Amino acid sequence: MLQQKTIIVAALALVLLGILATLLMVMQAARATDWVEHTLRVQATTNEVLALAIDAETGQRGYLLTRDAAYLSPYNTATIAINDRLEKLKALVADNPEQVTAVAKVAQLVEAKNAELATTIALAGEGRADEAVGRVRQNRGKEMMDNLRAEIGALQTEETALYTKRDADAAWTRQMLLVFVISSMIGAMLLAATISSTFRDQIAVLDERVNERTQQLEFVTRELAHRSKNLMGIVQSIINLTARNVTTTEDMRTALTARIGGLAKSQDVLIGTNFTGGDLRELVRGHLSTFADPSTFELVGPDIVLPPTTVQAIGFAMHELGTNASKYGALSVPSGKIKVTWTIVDGLLNLEWLESGGPPVTPPSRRGFGSSVTGAMTERSLNGKVLHDFRPEGLRWTLTFKVDPEAA
Repeated sequence: MLQQKTIIVAALALVLLGILATLLMVMQAARATDWVEHTLRVQATTNEVLALAIDAETGQRGYLLTRDAAYLSPYNTATIAINDRLEKLKALVADNPEQVTAVAKVAQLVEAKNAELATTIALAGEGRADEAVGRVRQNRGKEMMDNLRAEIGALQTEETALYTKRDADAAWTRQMLLVFVISSMIGAMLLAATISSTFRDQIAVLDERVNERTQQLEFVTRELAHRSKNLMGIVQSIINLTARNVTTTEDMRTALTARIGGLAKSQDVLIGTNFTGGDLRELVRGHLSTFADPSTFELVGPDIVLPPTTVQAIGFAMHELGTNASKYGALSVPSGKIKVTWTIVDGLLNLEWLESGGPPVTPPSRRGFGSSVTGAMTERSLNGKVLHDFRPEGLRWTLTFKVDPEAA
């Protein structure tokens, strides 16, 4: 009897120890989840700091290029928001002295970069634009941005390494606890094995989430840098082409402001889809709304989502057609109307711009920037065909090019 009681007490003790071990495993899984979320927050916040720094620099470049105060809005927004992200980042790494030091370096670089941006903007505001541009060409700002990227990359690498070490330590502890549970709870071996398997699957899922999020953040960072370079290249092309067709500084300023504004319209359409594509109807409506009341134009066609490069090319053409219509064509008089229609047949998109009710039309005596944009540039960009029909009753412009059959 005494021996049976001893066995029962020993068995109960083993069961209780097994339950305790199980609870400890649950706590380990919860801690692993916290580590994953902490790592994701640090990675996301550092990428936000970098993105805001790029936004601030983009606003500065836009202001220096165009002298348009509208570019100071994203600059001001970014420089204010970046301090909030830095405070958030400091709070996240407060328990790690090495990371605290790294974040302090990032903050110093951000402060130096903001000071450089503010100095050039102030110089431009004082009419010393050449001096401001000269400072930019010294590449000091680029050096600061490269250093900021490097420090943020080092901080992200350190955070990932810290998570990996914590996860390895936790994995070893979990293995020891699992061995204890299996050896001490013979009657609950199957349940213990099931729980262990479940926890391992959870940890694998969490590890996979970290990898996916890290890859996603790296992709977003690369894509942001790529699109920033492309955007600056487009702006440079606009400046070069516009300069060939103007004779005064005021004409240059007016033309650049309008065309960069047209570029922004296309970017607005793309931003709504994270630059995966743009709706053709929304694109055309956005550009036409710049020049006329919606009652003066009609849009007819199926829903079509176009890739980013196509959106930019058609957006340029719509902006130039609208500009010409408001100066010389249907939109220059109250009775004028614009009708834009599009169809897809056998993978070919046919887009037509038709003006009516305006002054009599005569073919232009020379081809300027607008004609190049709506003609040869559009054809090259889309590998398509453009026709200008200068009918007396109103311009008829058509564009035909091949599209993805899944666009419609």
